[in-house]
Amino acid sequence: MKDIYIFGASGYAREVALLINELNEFSIKGFVDKENSNAVVILNNKSYSIISENQFVNICKNNKPNAAIAIGDPMITINIINKFNNICSFPNIIHPNTIFSGKSILGKGNIISYNCIFTDNIKIGSFNRFNIGVLVGHDVTIGNNNQFNTSCNISGNVKIENNNLFGVNSVILQNIQICDDNLIGASSLVIKNIKKSGTYIGNPAVKLKY
Repeated sequence: MKDIYIFGASGYAREVALLINELNEFSIKGFVDKENSNAVVILNNKSYSIISENQFVNICKNNKPNAAIAIGDPMITINIINKFNNICSFPNIIHPNTIFSGKSILGKGNIISYNCIFTDNIKIGSFNRFNIGVLVGHDVTIGNNNQFNTSCNISGNVKIENNNLFGVNSVILQNIQICDDNLIGASSLVIKNIKKSGTYIGNPAVKLKY
């Protein structure tokens, strides 16, 4: 099996680790966090070391290790992508029960969890994270570094740019375009194009004013 490191050390990182273990393709070597806290991640009674990003840079100098970014916040992951994109390999991590009904094109470093469904003519960039039960309709284009939380539903002919976070049970109706750098709240319903970055919540979703 090929070695792999996981960025992040939270609950989501443990979920991704469980997913990786199910694939029987990679052997987890450790978790990478901003700083080395001398802590460990315990998963199924096995302990994994946590190393700092600076320590991991030194590991990357000797080879180009496989890595997965298991951090939910797109604003945090941007720095990791910029720092490690050219010195790590980022395979797509896809649960075996994922359904691709038609044609889908994927970049690299995407993580697709349990019970996700993708229909036809879907284009997905890199470093996107699809949590449990995400549904993606036909003719959808997704950019880079987006987080889709559990049971998010994306209808057909939707275009999503980069660095967005979609809350649990959020719904994007058909023919919608969403720009960069937005947070869509849990259970929110997006019925209009989002052209200005911000936080959108509600049914229908509206931009929060601070």
